[in-house]
Amino acid sequence: MNTAEMPDFARLLTGVNTLYRIDTSDFQREVFWNALRHFDFDQVKRAFNAHVADPDHGQYPPKLADMTRILHGTHGDRAAMAWGKVHDTMRLVGAYQDVVFDDPAIHAAIDDAGGWPKLCRTEVAELGYVQTAFCKSHRAYTGRGVFPYPSLCRGERSPDWEYEKKGLPIPAPVLIGDPQRAAQVMNGGEATAKTAISFQSVHALLPGARAPGLPSANDGQFTRRASAT
Repeated sequence: MNTAEMPDFARLLTGVNTLYRIDTSDFQREVFWNALRHFDFDQVKRAFNAHVADPDHGQYPPKLADMTRILHGTHGDRAAMAWGKVHDTMRLVGAYQDVVFDDPAIHAAIDDAGGWPKLCRTEVAELGYVQTAFCKSHRAYTGRGVFPYPSLCRGERSPDWEYEKKGLPIPAPVLIGDPQRAAQVMNGGEATAKTAISFQSVHALLPGARAPGLPSANDGQFTRRASAT
């Protein structure tokens, strides 16, 4: 859920509590919101409805444990639906355009798969394996709640500076799913890949260590002393 959906969530929680003849405190709203905000509002609404209709647990007001039990059971369904959305986009949009989905976990899972162009060029015989890996990644990120992800899935197109050099507008990314939510995903993401990779010698990280073949500061001091005598 996004911040704009907070009033809808508050009304939903208050309405559910009304069924059980209990008041809704600000503290309860805050705790429930912070714990459930990484789910879609429709998912949360269905979870509350499922709890109320449950013949065993529904006799009592919903606790966070009830919501977690119900919502985590939907992660597999959400991952499958996400893959369907990605597969359709691979076929209809292709590898040469930037795309932005309305689910940040899709961006993170695509980054794990090697990026958008590589995913689009998956051989038909390998699609089953790629789908399995994608769904596992998607479920993991959805369960984590907060995670870094690329702001967009970059296609294999010319770099921005080539368009600017020719006075052409930079191609706008294709928004997939809910346009407003996709824009929020893009604004909340990172400009580069979510996993920063750098190369540095281990010797630069260890105090007093030196790379093979290079003199240390002590070696220099010894040389100066030796030449002075």
